[in-house]
Amino acid sequence: MKFTVSLSGLLLVLLPLLTQSVQGESVDIDTLARIINFFEQNYKRVDKDGHPRQYATAINVQKKQCQELFIPSQENFLTQENAGNVKNAITDETNAVYQGTELIAAGTKKVVISKKKQYNMHSESLLLNPADNSPMTNLLNKKKRRQLHHFLHL
Repeated sequence: MKFTVSLSGLLLVLLPLLTQSVQGESVDIDTLARIINFFEQNYKRVDKDGHPRQYATAINVQKKQCQELFIPSQENFLTQENAGNVKNAITDETNAVYQGTELIAAGTKKVVISKKKQYNMHSESLLLNPADNSPMTNLLNKKKRRQLHHFLHL
């Protein structure tokens, strides 16, 4: 079974959340579009047959990286993360979580209850649980000095 997330529909729902910082300043909408494109080019999760698969990611970046005219590239954005390592981690359905310095990401995790019963844990759940010690909590606690936090789900 393949699950595809409609990026345009999802962005319309999440746009108000994506454009607010912790301190109430907004993110430049054109820069947000460039960041999303950066994710599509570098971290997008796809099957071997090329079909996109569900994944979620959260970033904790400096405020200047979300302001007008910023153009993300591998040289100036999420430089402490290796795209290959991220893709490998979120594609591995036994763990499906990547926890980096500026980025966390998750695919879906296969949970086997018995030979006849299994299910997939969704990427959002993997990033947000358990609430007191989730990858999201750990990411936000790592870089409290950073001025801006975004949650992106692509």
